[in-house]
Amino acid sequence: MTSAGPAIAHIGLLCDDIESVVSTWNILFGLSGPVPAPWFAAEEGVLTTNLPIPGCGLEPLQPIVRSTAQWTQLRAGRRPFHLSLQVDDLSGEVERLRRAGLLIRVRKAGRVVTLRRAWLDPDECAGITVELLDAGEVEQFRSMPAKAPDRTEQRPAGSALDWRVTRALAVGHTVRSITEAVRFYRMLGFTLVNQGRRPRAGWSARQQVTAASGAPVELVARPPGTRWPAGLSHLTLAVDDLHAAWRWLDAQEAWLARTPAQGDRPAMVRVDARSTHGLDVFLVAEDDAGQSV
Repeated sequence: MTSAGPAIAHIGLLCDDIESVVSTWNILFGLSGPVPAPWFAAEEGVLTTNLPIPGCGLEPLQPIVRSTAQWTQLRAGRRPFHLSLQVDDLSGEVERLRRAGLLIRVRKAGRVVTLRRAWLDPDECAGITVELLDAGEVEQFRSMPAKAPDRTEQRPAGSALDWRVTRALAVGHTVRSITEAVRFYRMLGFTLVNQGRRPRAGWSARQQVTAASGAPVELVARPPGTRWPAGLSHLTLAVDDLHAAWRWLDAQEAWLARTPAQGDRPAMVRVDARSTHGLDVFLVAEDDAGQSV
């Protein structure tokens, strides 16, 4: 790995019906490009695809094989599954992290998934699963013939959006101890970019750590006594017209909450995980992104 550190690739979201996830995210938020049709990653035992969100992609995962960790976690009620990072030298990074005392499992390249994957256990990662990929191998994998044809998702007739998602601003990670989580992310090569950010409602503290590229990771602590599991919890997205986004999502009968600003125009919109198949989504105006995140 170079001194620049790791790069955010995507977050994995477990689901019972991958087609429903793709359709829901397309209808609610729009897609910035063609979406590969779901394909079977035999080595992992899941159906998968990738939703293109600038700054942090979303990888829906539908477990098919019962003996996998993905199947077990989904049946236990866990939807957000993993954070995927790309590094310049996977072998060197695995060796470095093992010397630091972390447990890492390396999966060899397979017949379908033709790249190596290194997995860090949730007990090592402040409550989440972390996947490490070699950036060069990812590029080779993407250049291979498609496993299934790309397709452009279509909304119902007459439902063209008059707003768009511009980028991912933050990946939310709820932790039991921000201090311990910062220590872990620093081991991975992240940098602490701010301290003492003002918490949102229901949070007791938050800080951000950043990788070489991609959205920062937002570390969130809950008030003492709050029953809230550690793990990936939300995704913050910037939009070019927050009021239009609010109107659209309300018309789709999504579970919503908003932070009022002036008049009836929201300063922030939260789309509840019940509407997105398991992940809270915060929307903020691109023009206000620096103040809101």
